[in-house]
Amino acid sequence: MEHFLWVYGLVQGVTEAIPVSSSSHIRLVALWMSHLPSLALESALHIGTGLAFCGAYPSSIVKIFIGFGHILKRKYSTPEARWWIFSTLASLPVLILGGILHVLHLRLQRVDIIAFLCAGFGLLLWWCDEYGPRFYSIKLENFQKGWVQRACILGTLQMCALFPGVSRLGACLLACRCLGYSRGESLRISIALGIISIFACVTLEAPQWISLNFTSYLWIQIIGITFVTCWGTLWIFRYYINRISFLWFFIYRCGLAIILLYSCILS
Repeated sequence: MEHFLWVYGLVQGVTEAIPVSSSSHIRLVALWMSHLPSLALESALHIGTGLAFCGAYPSSIVKIFIGFGHILKRKYSTPEARWWIFSTLASLPVLILGGILHVLHLRLQRVDIIAFLCAGFGLLLWWCDEYGPRFYSIKLENFQKGWVQRACILGTLQMCALFPGVSRLGACLLACRCLGYSRGESLRISIALGIISIFACVTLEAPQWISLNFTSYLWIQIIGITFVTCWGTLWIFRYYINRISFLWFFIYRCGLAIILLYSCILS
């Protein structure tokens, strides 16, 4: 059992930090191992990735907490307060839809659809990054005119990330690039929103962790492996994000989709 968890932790940590769809990789590993992880296990793996995101962009998290304090003091015009409002508006749609799917126990399992979404959104990410429209002529979010609309649009598009194969990070990067943000700012916003959605998912599934029957030592191993691999991968991606073409992610995702379909047929 530990070997399964180590593999899932490594895969989750690496693929959550780049726009290649961690869920597609988890399904592929599940096909190879004939061991489909439960939602409780997937949420447990997210603890490590969420902590890694916090470690990579601590200032964004600090700003959210400071902004919440400003909101309580009715200081709505400060940059920190607006950052809290922006993050909240951009997170609400995916949190609401995710909560509904959780209550209804709906989960996409068909590998062929996951493979199609993996390749399709890889194409959209590359095209939007290179040739897509820029609805606002803004590189960095300075909370000038239109920032509320940008948050709402980002929140709406982020709901696509709930479908396995899309990639949560990829969906956020796609939306941010269409809105006109630079690649670096797109990554910063995507990670900040990812922290919110990840820990919301963890909170929803936490009551089910008792069914996993993990020892304290096993919890430390899983969280540690996922954290280290995610943090390291994210720092590498952060360094190279302005130096590489997203075309490589599209090509990789197409290859992954083909392998997924082939593995599904063999199984």
